[in-house]
Amino acid sequence: MKKQAVYFASNLKFLRNRRKVVQEILANALELSRSKIAAYESGQTKNPGMEELISMSRYFKISIDLLLQEDLSKYSEYKLMEIETSMAYAQGKGLKIIIFS
Repeated sequence: MKKQAVYFASNLKFLRNRRKVVQEILANALELSRSKIAAYESGQTKNPGMEELISMSRYFKISIDLLLQEDLSKYSEYKLMEIETSMAYAQGKGLKIIIFS
């Protein structure tokens, strides 16, 4: 089986910078420490917990799957806004469903 690339660290930093938010603000919003955000972004901590992934997914309005497996820096701004809009109406009772056509 081919090993899947994981883009979590670079995506977290990309999404944070895209929103023009410093690590401290993001950490407060996610109820994490700034050092934990820094460790995730640098790749020092590679395996965030499920609760943290869910919080990040909600904050950035992007699926956990995309957060982990796609290089979001290669997406156009239009595509990212489309994904965020899809997430806004796809959420319900803690379950997120993304449908791409």
